[in-house]
Amino acid sequence: DPTVLQLTSTDLGQSGQAFYRLASPDLTAGFELQFDMYTGDGLNGGADGQCVSIGNNDLMGRAGEDGVPQGIAVCFDEYPNLLDDDTGDAGISILFDSAVVWEHRVPVTCSDGNCGVVSTKRPVSMFADATWHHVRLSVDTSGRVALDFDHGEYQAVADIDEFMLRFVHTRAYDLHLGFTGR
Repeated sequence: DPTVLQLTSTDLGQSGQAFYRLASPDLTAGFELQFDMYTGDGLNGGADGQCVSIGNNDLMGRAGEDGVPQGIAVCFDEYPNLLDDDTGDAGISILFDSAVVWEHRVPVTCSDGNCGVVSTKRPVSMFADATWHHVRLSVDTSGRVALDFDHGEYQAVADIDEFMLRFVHTRAYDLHLGFTGR
């Protein structure tokens, strides 16, 4: 299907990324981005996650589900990468320049390093279900970031301090629309 951007296949160990340079974007009036996303069908329903971003076009060593290090990223993480004590988390995060400005994550405790996908817990259960979902991201000039998932089924709002000063006027990189995943 030429209208679908597929970041990964259902094979193990996949990662993918796609970036589109935004020609002379004027973000001083804010912006809105809408897309449909699909997560699932892989081993245990899929892993690890995916992000959409407006920012630079280099992950700089970061995993696809962690977003770009410069700009705004909204990440949907369905797999709990484990810490040393067999705990982890999964969920939805909004990041700005790598810092979390909002998140709804589900803590998970695993046994023997095996968690599987946490698809039975909200918010992960809303998107890691092998179904298409509509996502709308809007950012206004004050730095308010609004996420709308499935036309109001789930919503989040985050405020980025000094957004216009930091994002529009001082950026030293071209802006790209990006989709990353692993």
